[in-house]
Amino acid sequence: MRPGSWKRGARLLRAALALLAVSPCAVRATQPPVSLPARLVGNMMLITVAWDEKGPWTFLIDTGSSVTVVTEAFAAANGARGAEGDRRPFLRLSPGHEGESALLRRVTIPRIRLATALFRDVPALVGDAEALSAHMGVRVDGILGFPVFADVLLTLDYPGSRVAVAAHDGAAERADGRDRAGTVVAFDNSRRVPLAPVRLDGEVFAALLDSGNDGALKLNPAGMRKVRLTSIPRRCNWVATLSGNRVQKLGRLANTLELGGERFERPIVEITGDLSSVGCEILKHFRVTFDQRNERAVFFRGDARAPVTFPPVRNCGVVFSKSRPEWRVAGLRPGSDAGKKLALGDRVTALNGEPVAAWPLNRFLKLIENSDAIDCTVSGAGGPRVERIAVETVVE
Repeated sequence: MRPGSWKRGARLLRAALALLAVSPCAVRATQPPVSLPARLVGNMMLITVAWDEKGPWTFLIDTGSSVTVVTEAFAAANGARGAEGDRRPFLRLSPGHEGESALLRRVTIPRIRLATALFRDVPALVGDAEALSAHMGVRVDGILGFPVFADVLLTLDYPGSRVAVAAHDGAAERADGRDRAGTVVAFDNSRRVPLAPVRLDGEVFAALLDSGNDGALKLNPAGMRKVRLTSIPRRCNWVATLSGNRVQKLGRLANTLELGGERFERPIVEITGDLSSVGCEILKHFRVTFDQRNERAVFFRGDARAPVTFPPVRNCGVVFSKSRPEWRVAGLRPGSDAGKKLALGDRVTALNGEPVAAWPLNRFLKLIENSDAIDCTVSGAGGPRVERIAVETVVE
């Protein structure tokens, strides 16, 4: 089970956003290289940085987003200004049938500093991260989109839990070429996001290399002939977006996915009408260096060459809208044990006897993975009651 994230609203809108220049200002970086520890939450990379007394600030690194989005608090604390001469100070984002539209303010951030790497005049949108922060159990102050790193080499080291930024001085490029474990994947950056060729049983399609997608694969099957599913996609996971929340439907492909020289057997898939994307369930096996200047990504997986496989998806049948001190039941999977014992709007205050505040995303995921049932304490007019909810395998 891999619940989604706030940034997914940006991903739902990618086709429109990628064609829109948020600001003509260029982003400049100075004094790299730098390496920062990263926190993996639901396999997505969060970094925490501080450059003055107003921080620290926590950002999600999102290579699949053509825009940077920051919170109102971050924008105010860091002197965000409206883009000069901008005739559209607000931008309405419309994710379509899966959520309501959102009106976001366009700003320029004078500086964002990642240790000694300084990014100036960063164009951004101002949005609300409250739902994402509650969902992940970590305060998130924004997402850093792909264009921020246009002038540097960006490395996402999933096994090492680190983010690195390096200058284009030739050393890093040569080092990539010397690493025999590296696989070079060319991508198209014309939409300001990395669109790479991916194969499905030999059939080629374009997919985002998307560090903000916490799943394995989102697939738009339009025009494809070889897509084969082992089962009909089922309602599984919670997805929070910039403009609302929705429920994810997941299935398993019968196909083998290929990216560069790497093979991924029978991946978990979400069928979508949006752009296809390769997400963190695949990227987490690699150290990936993104080189926008040369439009390529280099994947490192040591000496491992066995195909990557994907375990079954387990689910407790309930979608929670998270807040403190309680979680609200926002969705129930039809036919699930939870659907028989809970109702929409029920307020859950504890899991297995511990307050819901004690269950950040990573711990909750481990609970789903390792448990056969969860005791949910539900508040009500007659006093709290405890319902034991079965954890079930929804995608074999």
